[in-house]
Amino acid sequence: MEGLVLNKCLCCGTEFKIEEEPDLAPKNNIKEGKPAASLLPLDVLVEHIVPAYEEGVLKYKRESWRKGFKVSTMMDAALRHIVSYYHKGESIDPDSATNKHHLAGAVFCILSILNTIDRPELDDRPVKKLRRATVKFKPVVELVRLEESEQGTIGILKINKEAFCCTLEPQDKLNASNISSIPAQQYLVKRHQSPKYGGVFKVQNVPGRSDILIHPGNTSDDTLGCILLGQYFGKLLGARAVLNSGQTFREFMDKLHTVEEFHLTITEVY
Repeated sequence: MEGLVLNKCLCCGTEFKIEEEPDLAPKNNIKEGKPAASLLPLDVLVEHIVPAYEEGVLKYKRESWRKGFKVSTMMDAALRHIVSYYHKGESIDPDSATNKHHLAGAVFCILSILNTIDRPELDDRPVKKLRRATVKFKPVVELVRLEESEQGTIGILKINKEAFCCTLEPQDKLNASNISSIPAQQYLVKRHQSPKYGGVFKVQNVPGRSDILIHPGNTSDDTLGCILLGQYFGKLLGARAVLNSGQTFREFMDKLHTVEEFHLTITEVY
């Protein structure tokens, strides 16, 4: 057992245990966020990894690696080294001026990626688009209506407490079908396939109404009560409008691409 030492009495031969104070310094340092650099295999680093960096000095400049490389460039190089080592049985890179080991070359490539991990301009992974702030769980979606006129009701759509886009609905006309915005309350919204718009979200259980969708459009002429999305407010042929609607709607659907349903809370601040 850690922390206990077995001893034997010299007189009677009875075994007894003496508790030792455990050395907690390394564990405490790690818990406190102090890097335990002594854990690094320095002999391996000096023998194998340093030559990989020295080769960069010979080919380019001493600090050239700090400028960064595209992720794809380093990943391709790392995989070439790994294939040469594992599948071809080759240990030393024949093209190396410093006789570096293939695995050292792969480590250099991976360290180069880590060195620029916070530089998005170098991140060209093919799944980059899917790493945008997509919602994995039911999001909190709010529509805050800001202003109402005969040309429609404008608002802001928020997802998880952050403003996402602008909205436009018809003027409130007491929930009359095809000409009015829907009552301000909470609704269940589900994914829906529209014959006209394709994949959209449909607001469920609107009192006295049906087919209330969230879809692209610009002015109140484009909605019979549905919610239009746009990037910014503006005018279109003299009418109040939300603009860049098609692109904004696609970004909305992309952001919620893993979501089948959510609750929409509509509030009014006017």
